[in-house]
Amino acid sequence: MTTATSALRTPRRLVSLARAEWIQFRRNKVILFMSAFVLLVIPVLFFRSISGAESAADSRALASTALQMLVLMAIVFVVYYSVLSMATTRRDEGVLTRLRTGEASDREILLAICTPSSLFAILASVLGGVLCVALGSALPINVFFYLVAILGGVVLAAALALITSAYTSNAEAAQVTSMPVIVLGMLSIPTLRGFLPDPLALIAARNPFGALLDLVHLGWTGQSDPLNSEAATMNLAETFSSGGMTVLILMAWCVALVLLVPRVMRWDNR
Repeated sequence: MTTATSALRTPRRLVSLARAEWIQFRRNKVILFMSAFVLLVIPVLFFRSISGAESAADSRALASTALQMLVLMAIVFVVYYSVLSMATTRRDEGVLTRLRTGEASDREILLAICTPSSLFAILASVLGGVLCVALGSALPINVFFYLVAILGGVVLAAALALITSAYTSNAEAAQVTSMPVIVLGMLSIPTLRGFLPDPLALIAARNPFGALLDLVHLGWTGQSDPLNSEAATMNLAETFSSGGMTVLILMAWCVALVLLVPRVMRWDNR
């Protein structure tokens, strides 16, 4: 009976903590501005061109470019930066220490911090895909890969944020400590890789952001090379064969970073 009662209380505690984090999330003007930017500006800049595509392949290519930017900005500027800022602020204010003295476990506390921005990023990315189709994009070749990229990106960004918070003295310092991750994410955009020297281009492609962007492109267009618009379009079965290694790379990064979080997480300022 005790075990069953504890199992019931766990999701309730998590929901209560997540609700409290949501209140703080919506009070942060910077985070709300970035969230609105992701949801409103990216569709305006990219999605309108999809309706003018001359073929299904062209519409998928345009949609892939738009969705790569949408997903990347959602996980970097919404999930990563907001979790980093909120985790650092909670630590500085002593909130994390007080929460650990209660019934909530460390995992529940951290999941609650990550929940508001993660749900927003997932919703924005899914709605972005629906909007692309509504504007005229052909249906994605492998929507499963697109969803894996979204979920993997959220896990990746949240774990990176918690790790970065261990090396961030306060919320203001997050603007500096977040820069390496933000720059790495931006350089991972396929259209920018072609301008990088070969060693840097390889790093941009092999890092976790590069893997998830390649997965977005493969899942939507059915083409394995995001830098070659003339590449042949694969069918569903062929995309699973071609993208399996990319999925494994992304999952390996996610597992490694999640396992690293409890080893470096700082719960107080001492």
